[in-house]
Amino acid sequence: MNRSNLNLFIPGMPKCGSYFLRDLLNQHPRIEMDSIKEPGYFLDNKESSVPSFVSTKARNYFGEATVEYLINEKALYRIKKECVAPKFIILVRDPVKRAISHYFHRKHTDRRNFKTLKNSTNKEYWVEYSSYSVHIERFTKLFNQDQFMIVVSEDLYRNPQEVLNRIFSFLGLNSFDVDMAKVNINKGSYVKSRNFATFMFKSRLFLRRKTPFLSKLKLGKYWTFLTNLNVNNQKPKVPNQVYHYLENELDCERIYMRQKLGRTDIWLD
Repeated sequence: MNRSNLNLFIPGMPKCGSYFLRDLLNQHPRIEMDSIKEPGYFLDNKESSVPSFVSTKARNYFGEATVEYLINEKALYRIKKECVAPKFIILVRDPVKRAISHYFHRKHTDRRNFKTLKNSTNKEYWVEYSSYSVHIERFTKLFNQDQFMIVVSEDLYRNPQEVLNRIFSFLGLNSFDVDMAKVNINKGSYVKSRNFATFMFKSRLFLRRKTPFLSKLKLGKYWTFLTNLNVNNQKPKVPNQVYHYLENELDCERIYMRQKLGRTDIWLD
């Protein structure tokens, strides 16, 4: 199978439940989703990649979930050019909460704090990904209305079977009752115990004596980083000024999506 055989995509947005939806859709007997998370077959560096579907059963849809597609215009053009009548399920979540969730998800690779990010021109992953109006409007210029469905993530988590039935109908498939026990609801992983951070710190002290490279690392920096990672599974705290900044920056996106979906009941809290 080559990538042109793909005809079902979950193109975004990040931190909106793409993996959860992918696992749910994969249970339908007429759908097979790629087992690889974020395969990105239509991104610049994946032009020679080939999807690895092993099923020999008849399927109406072969799909994948790569959340970067919705903000990557070149990838969307490739899908439009190569795939026959592709369908898309676009997930959206409260843009403010999505941005905050995305920040904490990436905190282990980007150690800048909120204050630094607020004053930075490089805000793409925590603000730009929540700029639904920009990305969805560009998307709708490339694909017809009957090719995509926008799903509110809060609806999906609140009543997955009801939302799935609407998706199956959109795809022209019969309803199918999914088994929630087979789905791993991935809400991110954090350090849940300070004991783990202590273990990592002591291990690095030991390795520093054995490995010249590690001796150059600033252990205090890593200790601070580890112990600040949502210890005891507490909800990360967001400074009030940052939350207000995001509210001002992204409330227009809430308004846009309410108008786009014809709904006044979402993202009111």
